[in-house]
Amino acid sequence: MADVPVTEQHYGGLLTLVGQNKEANAKVNKTPIDITHIAIGDGGGEYVVPDEGMTELVNEVARYPLNVIEVQHTGSGTPLLFIEAVVPASDGGFTVREMSAIDADGDTIAIANCAPNYKPVPSQNAPRMLPVRMIFAITSDAAWETTINDDLVMASREWAEKTFTARSASLDSLSTNLVDTLSLATPIKGMYYRKISDDSLAIGVLHNLNNAAEYVLRKDPDGFLLLRGGFVAEEGISDKNPDLPLGDGSGTQFILPGDGNRNCYATQVGAKITTSFEGDSLFFRHYSDDRGGIWAISIDSGDPILHSTFKTVAESGNTLHLIADGLDYGNHSVVAEFLGDDPDNPPSEGPGTSRGWFYYDHQDPSSSSPKTFGFRTGALDWPNRQEVISESSIPDFAIAAKAEPFTGLGHWIPRHGGGGPGSAARNISREIYIDGRPFGENISQLPIEHVRCATVYVKQKYTAYSTYDENADFPLWDGVIVHSVNGGILSVSHTITVNPSNPVEATGYLSMFPFSMAETDRVILNNGSEYPIPNSVDSTITTEIDQLCTSAAIVSGSGGFAAACQIGALADSVDIKSLPIPRDSLFFTARADGVSKLYWKRFNSGSPMKPGDRYRVINRYFMAKHPDIDSVV
Repeated sequence: MADVPVTEQHYGGLLTLVGQNKEANAKVNKTPIDITHIAIGDGGGEYVVPDEGMTELVNEVARYPLNVIEVQHTGSGTPLLFIEAVVPASDGGFTVREMSAIDADGDTIAIANCAPNYKPVPSQNAPRMLPVRMIFAITSDAAWETTINDDLVMASREWAEKTFTARSASLDSLSTNLVDTLSLATPIKGMYYRKISDDSLAIGVLHNLNNAAEYVLRKDPDGFLLLRGGFVAEEGISDKNPDLPLGDGSGTQFILPGDGNRNCYATQVGAKITTSFEGDSLFFRHYSDDRGGIWAISIDSGDPILHSTFKTVAESGNTLHLIADGLDYGNHSVVAEFLGDDPDNPPSEGPGTSRGWFYYDHQDPSSSSPKTFGFRTGALDWPNRQEVISESSIPDFAIAAKAEPFTGLGHWIPRHGGGGPGSAARNISREIYIDGRPFGENISQLPIEHVRCATVYVKQKYTAYSTYDENADFPLWDGVIVHSVNGGILSVSHTITVNPSNPVEATGYLSMFPFSMAETDRVILNNGSEYPIPNSVDSTITTEIDQLCTSAAIVSGSGGFAAACQIGALADSVDIKSLPIPRDSLFFTARADGVSKLYWKRFNSGSPMKPGDRYRVINRYFMAKHPDIDSVV
């Protein structure tokens, strides 16, 4: 866009004319501007000079939801608006030279340029998040909506440390973050989403070890979408038959036996079977014996992979053999050509008598019997899943509360375990974003089949009531809760703003880690403590934790999995540097129903929530299978 010598290039940001007009109107109408995204561009490969008349970037390559927005005051008296978004590690292959701030109407509010910054993709062996930031002068704090940092999508490490790390010596000593420890030991190769039902959404994470994890969000009776279970398993394998007709269709290239025998074989050199699949790995199912010959299997017309069906001792035809792994996920074509005798293993019946074995139910190709080719599905093997985060508990939060003037009973929000005739969460609104694109508010419109993605973001706003307040006379608080998965880590951020008119009494938690006891061996805390977990108990056992901790991991040596939870922050808006929780509120329970729960309890019995008080919390979760899980955490 501009041919400017490097020595004369300058970087910064400014409000566009659209942004200036909207700011002026916001001050008059008292309707703050809501910036939702940062768009990034490559400037068409050239240095970009920001101009207030611009309404879009020179060449936008992506846009991402905002993580941070805050007003900064300088000695000059001119307020500055600081905003940040994060490009996930899975995205890249472009150079960032320009940025713009996008509001809820889709308008370009501000424009900025920056020094060229190349964002690699993971395949370039440099997976990393890239924070992108803009800062520009404004005229009034009141014209801008500044609550987005409570609706966290994925914070950069720098911003998280700046904003949420407490300064006390006790917190400074907690250097180990068990979520990061586990996630760094089990790199991911992709993510996906799928609809389980109209009320449930699964967000899946695929690990490099061909294992997978799924976080499940499910609606409660009030329609409130919350975390209800986390599962791990091996990545599923699907299969399909070869394309028809086989070979040249003459019937002379292949022997297809009858009487239910599925052990078919090629007889002529040059005979071919073909297929196509969507995935990142390929398997070949076949019988093997001392007559087996050799196949040349080409994927996407690439160099052939030689695969022998010879074995001295016969092997069942229903055996999958891995041909290729670690392919780029996507659609692939396959051609398998029979080459004849295996030069290293001549057939037992003499030269030229080898058989190119393959498994194929040619008498009923549509049957459910195993098929010739297999491929990893790119999703968790749901029938063989292991429950890690308990699906019968609500880790997001649970508060039994009532407004002071209301004389009835308080009950749990979210609604569970009975209660009154009213709803606990009302006026619920929901926004679903996948890879930064809006998908409305309804899960029902999402596909049942899994779809690959890089980020999933679900934001809900609600008003809390006691279920006994059937007429909605005493609203307790307004809440914003965000579930987002990026880089395989689930972040749950939650902001509560207490009703300005009513004092509230509360009991409950904003952070809890529930897990199945059946296979869990132990709990590890980042304060250095470790506790064994019994497989079962007859009645609830409570263990108090007398030292502060901010993350925990459960480990199952027998099940080969681990999961971790981190409480990133829990503080009110007045004193962001206060300790996350009172020390006497840390404990975990082992229960007769087979669920153990680790609590970071914020509200003890009858704790006051003062009108206008604001609470916020950020929790992070990660779970994975690993062949040597005991060495990981």
